[in-house]
Amino acid sequence: MYGFPPAWPQVLQPDPEALLDLRRRCERVRDGFTERWNAALAQLDPAAPASDDAFAESGDVLLLNYPAELHPPARTALLGEHAFLGSAVRAERPDDEVAAWLARTGPPVVYVSLGSFLSVRSDVLARVAEALRGLDVRVALASGSTSRSDLGPVPGSWLVRAELPQVSLLGHAALAVTHGGNNSVTEALTAGVPLLLLPMSTDQFSGAAALEDAGLGAALDPNAATPEQIRSAAVRLLDLPSDAAGRLARLAGELTAEPGPGRARATLLADP
Repeated sequence: MYGFPPAWPQVLQPDPEALLDLRRRCERVRDGFTERWNAALAQLDPAAPASDDAFAESGDVLLLNYPAELHPPARTALLGEHAFLGSAVRAERPDDEVAAWLARTGPPVVYVSLGSFLSVRSDVLARVAEALRGLDVRVALASGSTSRSDLGPVPGSWLVRAELPQVSLLGHAALAVTHGGNNSVTEALTAGVPLLLLPMSTDQFSGAAALEDAGLGAALDPNAATPEQIRSAAVRLLDLPSDAAGRLARLAGELTAEPGPGRARATLLADP
């Protein structure tokens, strides 16, 4: 159901009554959208059968930009014809400033981004910055709409800009701190980078739960995590146990060897 997380990371356990209210809201949105969908469908193709759930509509094959290894089998069984693409990593233009920063030797790189719109949470970014200032790391932080002054003292070794080339930086990172959006998760996994997740919306909760279950990430409550808790989680992830590090390396190798666009093409060209 769109907007209703099917799973939650351990640190986030919503009140049952609040969760029931959320489900009811999602059902109203689903039903209202489906009603409008069917009204438009009746005009475009009067002979077409009405949809029971417009959010569940797809083409002949559902292509998911996500690794099958992280999708719960029980949920996979509910899907129609589909293919997991693993990841579809973006190509990025060269960035001289970032390239020069990465070329410097130093401690491990930590990449921080809350995505294209959640960077408005300057309070979260400020706590992350405070946590990482206490570690021997170099930080590349995409501040988005958050002012640099809101982050507190910024060490000279850090790279802070409103926007940063995520794929390029993940290719050199030892840890990613993120809200857990689809691009952030799939691109970090392709680069073999563990994730510290601060989920705030929609699919970010179930994605954080899946990564937590797989031992490839840790989730904290973005509204309550202290700098000390964030720092402690970062330290653990920077030194993954060998079994988790091995699983992450194997998954990264599979995602790199068979990129999403190739999987999509092979699926669409396959005989029905």
